[in-house]
Amino acid sequence: MKVQLIFILVIFSLLAYNCNNQSNVEESKKITQNEAQQLEAQKDSNKIRIEALSDTIGQLKEQKSLIEKKTAESEVFSIVKNSFFDHVIIGTNNLNKSSTLFTNLGFLVKEGNKHKNGITNSFVEFIDGSEIELMEVDNPTDELSKEYGNLINANKYGLQFAVRVDEINKLKSSFSQLNKGFTELSVNNTYNTLSSKNINSELPIFFIQYNSENNNVLTNHKNKAKRISAIWISTKDIKQTAKELVNFGFDAIDNYKIPEATGKVIRFKNNNFEIILIESDKYEISGITILVEDIKIIKNTVKSNLSTDFIEQNRGKVNCIILKPEITKSIWLEFLEIQN
Repeated sequence: MKVQLIFILVIFSLLAYNCNNQSNVEESKKITQNEAQQLEAQKDSNKIRIEALSDTIGQLKEQKSLIEKKTAESEVFSIVKNSFFDHVIIGTNNLNKSSTLFTNLGFLVKEGNKHKNGITNSFVEFIDGSEIELMEVDNPTDELSKEYGNLINANKYGLQFAVRVDEINKLKSSFSQLNKGFTELSVNNTYNTLSSKNINSELPIFFIQYNSENNNVLTNHKNKAKRISAIWISTKDIKQTAKELVNFGFDAIDNYKIPEATGKVIRFKNNNFEIILIESDKYEISGITILVEDIKIIKNTVKSNLSTDFIEQNRGKVNCIILKPEITKSIWLEFLEIQN
């Protein structure tokens, strides 16, 4: 009987131990499951934080890019707004005849050089450092002279114009930041130029910075011409070109009256010179405005030396005369009397 009692007690002890062990296992499972759930929740939380951090970094990069773009736009605006007109390149099929024409108009013409790339040029210099470059192209050997030659052959004689700037390296950096085409920097001892790889047909501009003072010598013209005050730009898309000019620091001033224009003509101005924007069926430099001391002198010069008609207009209180491309064999020439 005693043995049986002991056996029963052992059995109960084993059953109790087994139940307790099973309870511990179940509790351990619950703890493990809770820990696993907590880990998953932590992973989800970390994932959300990483995604949020990634979004924040992306936003910061986007904000930085936007700030850099705005800074570049501001630098381009400021530099070009304060630029000066430097020179216009007028193509010709016969440099001697073009030089003679400008001489007959009362200008002193400075002989240039015959260059290895097929370009031969002459210059009309003004006291403010600006110039007219007359250019003939014969057997061009590089891309630029070939482009000039093709334009002349297509009867487009206003080839390019340059504006004089400071901080040309900063300007190049800003254009690069904005993915603009003006990134070709050419450096020599006298000056540096910044241009697009090919001539920008819609706005044929490039930029120049001199390494020393540019002193023009032949500036005492018989016709009393003093400087180029405006360049005329014909455009197929006047809204787009106007937008480009505004981005370059030019303000739209007023409408401008020129002969034979059938579309809009708007006068723009930066701090130093003007651009006359002409709505047209083509892109080209179509004319320039030259300031003279006395309009009577240029009138008499044209009458006596060219025996041709000219167009006479008033610009408010100021008189001007205009010569057609048929007379100049190139572009419109406007002579405007300096307002006292």
